[in-house]
Amino acid sequence: MHAGSTKVGVRLGALLAIFVSGLLVARQPLASLLGSGRLGFRQLSWEAPQFQGLAQDGRPVSEASLRGHPWISSFVFTRCLTACPLITAKLRLLEREIDRPDIRFVSFSVDPDFDTPEVLRGYAAKWGPTDSRWTLVSADRHVVGAVASGFKVAVGPSGDPADPILQTSLLFLVDGSGQVRGAYDSTDATAMRELRVDASSVDRSSPATRGPSDSVAPSAQQDETEATASREMRGRDLFASLGCGGCHDDARVAPSLRGLYGQNVALEGGSTVRANALYIQDSIRAPSRLLVAGYGPTMPSYADFVSDEQLELLVAFVTSLSSSEGGPEPAATRATTEIDPECGMTVTVTDNTPRATRDGKHYFFCSDLCRDRFLRTASVGH
Repeated sequence: MHAGSTKVGVRLGALLAIFVSGLLVARQPLASLLGSGRLGFRQLSWEAPQFQGLAQDGRPVSEASLRGHPWISSFVFTRCLTACPLITAKLRLLEREIDRPDIRFVSFSVDPDFDTPEVLRGYAAKWGPTDSRWTLVSADRHVVGAVASGFKVAVGPSGDPADPILQTSLLFLVDGSGQVRGAYDSTDATAMRELRVDASSVDRSSPATRGPSDSVAPSAQQDETEATASREMRGRDLFASLGCGGCHDDARVAPSLRGLYGQNVALEGGSTVRANALYIQDSIRAPSRLLVAGYGPTMPSYADFVSDEQLELLVAFVTSLSSSEGGPEPAATRATTEIDPECGMTVTVTDNTPRATRDGKHYFFCSDLCRDRFLRTASVGH
């Protein structure tokens, strides 16, 4: 399993300067905007930017279509392997915690040349059962730039091969009248708690009715085998609803969990740990302590989001994968990385990584798009 990123913090610092600069240009009183001086700005108020684009299902979406609904915005792109998985994981957790049906969640792609509605639909599906309140927006490059500017942040080339597109890790809260009411650091747990409270305060709808929580104890009629199977199935459903597959089903982002239980896992720093139940629990609650070698830190802590009972269900599910799904390469093997020669992104090499051979040299790519561009360039050169 993996953990939360220092690169995200560095990027946030640069974007924070842009964000504060934008506020000064807008002549907002800085002291009243910063509040306590911590990230997770509150009591903001300016008009959210206008935009027109297409949602992941192809329907038109705009700021006008969101009017009357409070919404939380984020900026991501589907080829991102560092900050974006963490941002999306946090957004999915917010969806679970904010159980108000009128609130919407809007993710703008900052990679419009690649992220078509079809690509965004596939990206949403990776993150488990899709919440109908979540809209991923594909729009023209100029529209994306205007939206970012309207939220007083910047998007564009970063110069970082590992993450070539610069985008903010801030989340923004917009009220039903279209006014920006807050900006929150998605990497800060306190800011995320404030966002949950603030989103509820600007929404006038009633909370949705929650179903019964998962229970570990089997009924009196269940024998031990049935109880174990039931725990694994509930763990599987919880795993899906938390969006865990968004990372762990893509070996470029996070290590596979198939065949994990009982293996030796190589960690950053050179140590090795046995993947037993305690390791799985600790990886869920405090992933930053157990960063797997060869992987970037992109997993949030779930300590505040799952109960002890739910934690046991997740462990039961991950443990079951050792026998029901077969295993990947030995877990102790360090993942290898290569640089995509087309976009400069760092790519974790797996069996499914797009690749090509040119003049006897092997090249690896973040996507089929980059591979195809590389091959077209090579054919023109010859």
